[in-house]
Amino acid sequence: MVGFVNGLPLVVIELKKPGVPARAAFDENLTHYRAEIPQLFWFNALLIASNGTDSRVGSLTADFKGKRALLSVTTGGPEAVYQKGGWNGDIHAILRPIQRGMLRFTGWDVLAPHMSMRPSALPTPSARVA
Repeated sequence: MVGFVNGLPLVVIELKKPGVPARAAFDENLTHYRAEIPQLFWFNALLIASNGTDSRVGSLTADFKGKRALLSVTTGGPEAVYQKGGWNGDIHAILRPIQRGMLRFTGWDVLAPHMSMRPSALPTPSARVA
């Protein structure tokens, strides 16, 4: 699978059946893709290889040392539902695997996320008395 962002192939995912080592996805497939379709990796930021229980995340071509990443998140609910103990859970705990597990792991300097919350209620227009 390939994940595109603004038309650029930034994420390449190779999945294997359970029991096949995740490393096999890299050894057997991703190295073949790199030799046969090098253009796929020109803008590639992340490679993900998994067998459902074991996963590997990395990058072949990207060097993000010294570059900054900022997540911009717009939620569909008010701030209260994205706090610790809220209906959807702590938004920082939700973003942690992306910030630390993917971005920081591949070398980015991760900035604090920018979050926009939906208002808890939209104002209703007052009825006009004729």
